[in-house]
Amino acid sequence: MISHMDQTPHSETGTPAAGQAPTEERPGLWRRRAIRALTVGILGSLLLHALFWILATSIWIGGGSRGTGSNVIQIEMAIAPDVELSNATLEELSLDSMEVPEQAPDVVAESLLDEVIEIDPEALETGTESLDSSIETGGGDIGEGNGLDGGGSGGGTSFFGIEAQGNRFAYIVDISGSMAFGGKIQSTAKELTSSINKLNSNARFVVVFYNGQAFPLGARKKWTRAAKSGKSWAKKKLADVQVGGATNPYPAFQVVFEISPLPDAIYFMTDGEFPDDIGERILDILEDTNIPVHAITFGNRSQVAGQMMRRIAKQTGGTYTHVNSNRGGG
Repeated sequence: MISHMDQTPHSETGTPAAGQAPTEERPGLWRRRAIRALTVGILGSLLLHALFWILATSIWIGGGSRGTGSNVIQIEMAIAPDVELSNATLEELSLDSMEVPEQAPDVVAESLLDEVIEIDPEALETGTESLDSSIETGGGDIGEGNGLDGGGSGGGTSFFGIEAQGNRFAYIVDISGSMAFGGKIQSTAKELTSSINKLNSNARFVVVFYNGQAFPLGARKKWTRAAKSGKSWAKKKLADVQVGGATNPYPAFQVVFEISPLPDAIYFMTDGEFPDDIGERILDILEDTNIPVHAITFGNRSQVAGQMMRRIAKQTGGTYTHVNSNRGGG
């Protein structure tokens, strides 16, 4: 006898008929489908990441494109994989390894000296304008300079036959009472005019007369340019010189040494005597100046300070000359 419980209906394929409960094979099918979908998703993600990485490595960020600047800094940026970043060391990421373009050196503007323009007062008297645009520097060193107006051997002159080189000349001349005799003041004025006329137009001169005091020619305590107007001015003022008084040359040296810059050479003339202590004070003021003093005694040799004048000339590197009253050398 056949039992009804063993007669469960099946399809010919072995799958449950419609309306029947699923068999054990159905869960395995879903698992396979899930694995397939997960695999496709991972592959797609990897492909997408690879595309982003390729695009990122081609990105270049350049220094601005405005203007025409020549120093453009380009920085390449890339997205590195996590493994590479984890292996990077501090040394590889150090700022010392970055290349910085050299900058052009700073341009230092050279400071230019302003030109000193000096108007010769004589130009106002004669109606002729004389402008001095040279720069006066230095002083007192014979044999040095540029031959223009800064001292040196750019020019020269002579006084009572004594030659001197330079571009700034000081004349310290005796006008004591004894100069009124024997035509000495007339001869001196003539020699001064001749000496100044020999100067080139870029030279400078100053004349300081003395007796017991100092009397700058024309009361001018500064350099006069030896241009035509300056020479004419000196000739005119020399005609007004008067003599008288004692013999003390020190105040005249003080006036000369108050003028800047100092002279390149000094002509120092006397027809008399003065105390030795005055001579010592003159040597003190001349010390360490390197200014040659050309000392000239005039008249009777027995009545002049010949020994002190010789000493002043020797210690300053100058010369000593005696001139007789008849204009002869001695």
